[in-house]
Amino acid sequence: MERSLAHVEEIISLTPIDVADRIETAQILGWYVVVKKDEFKVGDKIVYVEVDSVLPETEWSEFMRERKFRVKTIKLRKQISQGIVFPLDILPKKSYKTGQDVTEVLGITKYETPTERNDRERESIKASKLQKFLMRNKWYRRLFSRKKESFPSFIKKTDETRLQNMPQILTSHPNEWFDVTEKLDGTSFTAFLIQHKFLWWTRYDYGICSRNFRRDKAVGSAWYEISKKYKIKELLKDLICQEKYVVLQGEIIGPDIQKNKYKLKELELYVFNLIFPDGRCSHDFMSKLLIRNSTTSLKPVPLVCEMHLLPTVQEMVDFAGKDKSVLADIPREGIVCRSGDISFKVINPNFLLKYEED
Repeated sequence: MERSLAHVEEIISLTPIDVADRIETAQILGWYVVVKKDEFKVGDKIVYVEVDSVLPETEWSEFMRERKFRVKTIKLRKQISQGIVFPLDILPKKSYKTGQDVTEVLGITKYETPTERNDRERESIKASKLQKFLMRNKWYRRLFSRKKESFPSFIKKTDETRLQNMPQILTSHPNEWFDVTEKLDGTSFTAFLIQHKFLWWTRYDYGICSRNFRRDKAVGSAWYEISKKYKIKELLKDLICQEKYVVLQGEIIGPDIQKNKYKLKELELYVFNLIFPDGRCSHDFMSKLLIRNSTTSLKPVPLVCEMHLLPTVQEMVDFAGKDKSVLADIPREGIVCRSGDISFKVINPNFLLKYEED
């Protein structure tokens, strides 16, 4: 399911900002957003638009033209503001429930990083030339439908939910231990191997993916080169044993990826998920499997600590930005917390203020 970028919520609280007569801070879920003073009241239903959104060019969004209609993390009067709050009247007149996704209704899209944009454009070029020509043939449409290039439906995409959208997790799992790892600023990589067995005969289906597409034949791409460099197919064959499938997910960092903030000389992959049919491995077990089976120094994402969740969203946000990256002398982008099937990310807002590009 695609990320909900705009949803109907309620104003939880309104807090004055020091030395600011015209603005105040509104709390929506676990988010804090600067709004005009007296425009909203506690309990009001509103439309909350998340950071990383791109608004359509329309009357209610005209004030965002100078920012190219992109919603970013900003700071106003020393107050960090993440997202935008709109009154419900920007929506078509009907009844809306709290939590309802209105992304598509409003024509809002997700901001694409340069890497993601290039990924999509390469896909578009392929479709517009060779594939469009071949799609004229009925036999090709049956055998090589574009669905084959889609991200596999049995694998969850790697875009973790932000803590601010699920603040209840802090009180619903107070005694549970979480693996806390550093969130790296790169591009998503997914590889999978499916095993088909019949008597003595075994066949394997192997695939590699970017965040949204299959990339098996994208020779020269970051995903293809990483698969080759770390011999991912061979590694997954060693790991699969009697399982039906195994999935490996990680973050690619290095040259030409997010401006190479880590100053690497070549592409590297850091693994954060190893998934079998019965679930996701813990960070410790995953690390041991990688060390035991990999001959190419494949590494897990850096483990920050194991911990119980802190009691408030703000404490978690402060913790996420507390230290520098393990990999370079730069602020840490954030953390990812995982326990069993539960996972979420906490982004360091100061990282966003420093590095978010136009």
